[in-house]
Amino acid sequence: MVPVFDWLARFQVMPLTWFSLTSAILACCCVGGAWGLFLHAMALLLFSGDHHGHLHVSIACIVDLTSNSFQTHPFPYAICCQGQPQWGVTENSQGLDYFPGAMKCTGTGMHVHIDNLLYGRRGSFAINLWIKSAAQRPPGRSPARNVLGGTLFQYVLSHSGVLQPNTSFSVFDRNQVNIYLPAPGRPLFGIARAAIKDSNDDEDSMFVDSDGAVNNNVRRSPLPSAPANVTDGAWHMLTVTTFPETLNSRGFQLYVDGALAGQVPSAFNGEDSESDGGDPIFLDGPLSLCNRADGDANRSFYGYISQLAVIDAALEPEDVKALYDVVVSEDREAMGTSSQPFLAPSGADKEQLLKFRITQPTLYDTTSLSWPQVPDAMFDDVKEQQPSQINSFEPSLVTYDVPEGQYCSLDLAQPNGLTFCAPELVCVPQRLQPTGKEPASAVYPPGVCATPILGVLLPEAFPPKIPVPLSYFPLSTPDLASYPDGAYRSRNFRASLAADTRFGQVLQCNQTKALSAPQFVQLDPVPYAANGSFAINLFAKMRREDLQLSLFSYLFSHAGANETDMNLGPNKVHLFVPGQMSAFYGVSVRSILRDRVDKDLGRSSQVWLDTSGHIGNDQPGRLLEDGVEVDDGEWHMVTLTTLSKQAQASQEIVPTSPAGTAMPAGYALYLDGTLRAVLKPGVKRSTANESDAAVQVTGGAPADLDGPITLCGRSDLSLERFFTGQLSNLVLFDTALTEDEVAELYSAYSRQAIKYPVGDIFAAANQTTLEGGHCATPFLLGGRLHYKPVFLQGRLSCPSQNNNTWLPAAKPAALPDEDLNLTAYGVADGASLGPIVDALPRVTTSGQ
Repeated sequence: MVPVFDWLARFQVMPLTWFSLTSAILACCCVGGAWGLFLHAMALLLFSGDHHGHLHVSIACIVDLTSNSFQTHPFPYAICCQGQPQWGVTENSQGLDYFPGAMKCTGTGMHVHIDNLLYGRRGSFAINLWIKSAAQRPPGRSPARNVLGGTLFQYVLSHSGVLQPNTSFSVFDRNQVNIYLPAPGRPLFGIARAAIKDSNDDEDSMFVDSDGAVNNNVRRSPLPSAPANVTDGAWHMLTVTTFPETLNSRGFQLYVDGALAGQVPSAFNGEDSESDGGDPIFLDGPLSLCNRADGDANRSFYGYISQLAVIDAALEPEDVKALYDVVVSEDREAMGTSSQPFLAPSGADKEQLLKFRITQPTLYDTTSLSWPQVPDAMFDDVKEQQPSQINSFEPSLVTYDVPEGQYCSLDLAQPNGLTFCAPELVCVPQRLQPTGKEPASAVYPPGVCATPILGVLLPEAFPPKIPVPLSYFPLSTPDLASYPDGAYRSRNFRASLAADTRFGQVLQCNQTKALSAPQFVQLDPVPYAANGSFAINLFAKMRREDLQLSLFSYLFSHAGANETDMNLGPNKVHLFVPGQMSAFYGVSVRSILRDRVDKDLGRSSQVWLDTSGHIGNDQPGRLLEDGVEVDDGEWHMVTLTTLSKQAQASQEIVPTSPAGTAMPAGYALYLDGTLRAVLKPGVKRSTANESDAAVQVTGGAPADLDGPITLCGRSDLSLERFFTGQLSNLVLFDTALTEDEVAELYSAYSRQAIKYPVGDIFAAANQTTLEGGHCATPFLLGGRLHYKPVFLQGRLSCPSQNNNTWLPAAKPAALPDEDLNLTAYGVADGASLGPIVDALPRVTTSGQ
């Protein structure tokens, strides 16, 4: 057997770049048994990054499907079975038996479900697993055979958006991932087949086979190009991945034994044809192994499965090859774990862990951590595992029950050790006031213990993957002050708070839609732009009717106290949306940034950025919509940042800086974590008139923004510039953000958010059990905070507030946002309060 340590550890020594992203989430990588705790510590070290240019991943779940174990690390996932899998030495092995004791699918309708496993919500993902087909069918007539005397297809893995009855199931419905094999006796027996349908795909047939054929179900035998017979009784590695992000293409690929076997699109169906996969996919149902998602007994796999990995990022070809080579390499036995300096030995103490610099959230505050338990009487086969616990630290190195307002630390590398807040408090990164030219985020600060509030987004790991903001306004409490210190306060002019299923409560702007009595908020000026490098991040939600009465709807506006020119003068930042009275309606967001040296130079100073990518565009005939309907009633993240030195390098920006500053001139505009437009030296206005193409490159120097920050309107309170809609989570950084950091911000939100379809909002306060009691929401399961019932063994379920047990749940009727009366805390995975019921979880995997 290949030690799982070797299987993962090999990536530390292989000269490859892990994935094309700075960070990804390995959603479920199968390992198990006694290796769990220290493998987790090792893996988090391996994939947290190093000094050799490697890009690594964080492992969120580890399970191995060998040795009669469904144990998961580090998060407990609900895993249930229908029928009994078999465990033991695989028979009739062709070649080496890499995974003795692997789980055997019996081919009689037996299946394994993994609930609440989220991935692919940004479009990219990959699935990797090893299979070994059984050499012969079981004796006698199996219930897995249809009336024609055999199965149609054998499903190795199946994941659907919902758990569907087999009477209505279709592999080609939206939001599905399926990996399956033609059954024995079928013309194409021996190949593997994969089909992906994301949230934007149509329901037409589309699949790829391991012989390279695409959407071809009529040929009588596999094509000669087939790389391997995957049903020959030997172990084979199957990998399905969306296209690597470096290719910027929709579609997906199928690999067999580390080699590309087929892809969509391909030469078989035309490179420019419609392709499936690559857009966000929402898989709310359980991931099913050994059978199709609907449980059809005629779709059961007969063979072995081991080493499943679900990865929230696309894989590059070299990554897939490395995954295969690390198992079959002839020198695998020489990988002895004792020789690996990065593996924490059994009984590791704090000193050893400090040497390995494990700074990811691997530790649990066991004094206040509990998890929902599923009663055996209801779910006989559910195995709900407790999270791993590191209990070998000396008591003096860990401090518990730190009161509100005191420093805390969840980073093991900090000199003061681990300092946990008291129950029902969270550890918030401490905002430091800037001194001189040093930004608050330049030195990693300790945290401060604080009471969580509605909708707060906090880091899921310490140290955070993004800079610590100078000031943070959740915009979910009546005082609308900065959190947690309240250092910056607000003045509210008739705006209100509205209930929201994502953030609990949010700022509601101009709810009466009466421009004669606008509703807006002004915040104390925050000196985020004092050194010229800064970033603004804000969430906004609006509907089409919210943009009817405005020329431009300003979300955020900040100017100098004495500035009267809101357009061409210095010292101002604006984020706004063209309304239906504007010829530019259809552009999601427009931005203006001018620092203290950006004087009015006439026509060239008339410059702004649009999320369509246009620069200074004032010609409606050249309008290019950005493909995002920002007025769709969903939350969208808007980010404006000056250009960091990393951005200067990645964008090949001419190293030009404003006078008196070392920062590059220009700025960038993002929407939903994606770079949309950049103003930098050398760019031109979006115009057909070459003589009118010159633009002033603004931003990069300090800005004197000493006037109040205005939300829901422009700083001069122009009646045609007010915004009707909702705002949440304003974050102000006194340093620029890189493209990867903005993507991480949005990814963190996406992982924490519950996606609701438009018009079908799940009212958290009205979630009930079938018995009529209320669900205790939010609750923690599988390392994630959930705001609605989840599927356990195919049944919609939730923890009950009445008797603290899991019960079947009823889905309430859809309600509009304003009718909700939420009382649950909606906070981030990394720092959540959780339900009020004592026996249910109050803290999360980062120990808070």
